[in-house]
Amino acid sequence: MKQILVILVLVALYYFGCSTSEQTVTNSSPQILFQEPLPEMPPTINKLPRKLDIDVLVDENGLVKDVRLSSGNAEWDTSAIASIHQWKFSPARIDEKPIKQWMRMRASIQYVNPLYMSIAKISCNTAQDADSVYAALKHGNDLHELTMPYSIDTVNQDDSSLGEVNIYCFPKRVQENIEHLDTNEFTTPIAYGHQFVIFRRLK
Repeated sequence: MKQILVILVLVALYYFGCSTSEQTVTNSSPQILFQEPLPEMPPTINKLPRKLDIDVLVDENGLVKDVRLSSGNAEWDTSAIASIHQWKFSPARIDEKPIKQWMRMRASIQYVNPLYMSIAKISCNTAQDADSVYAALKHGNDLHELTMPYSIDTVNQDDSSLGEVNIYCFPKRVQENIEHLDTNEFTTPIAYGHQFVIFRRLK
């Protein structure tokens, strides 16, 4: 299968508020939840920097509003910026209130083969709710039946299935929990942004 280029976020270097000249201290910083793979390098380009700094403006809903990066190749940069605009974050917060914020990330670049799995998930507001769902699953309850009373997803409240997903689009800690699941197995609750999520592998 053709390899794709992905970004693995290693370190959040610093954060700054809506003005780049004024640093903002927050109770919590943006966390990446889902990232579209970056475009493949054109065959005419021999190499890309192994490390890349990316500045991302994440709004109050976790959506990417602006991106700044420079790999040294303007054509690739344009395509990469378009992909990063599809990334999803949990927003930064001050006193639990979501805010818009710039974030600088240092990323490591590597090629991997995509790994598609049919995945379902349930997202909970609290660790206590997630633990209740996990206990119910261990006792044989169906994940779909638990979605309505526990899920806080605004899109999938009536259906926990995400469909076929490239699991390398998730943060590394989520990938590591999902990739070794057998059919119908589920993860323990995972802190995922400001939520607690359980993933299950479907057929």
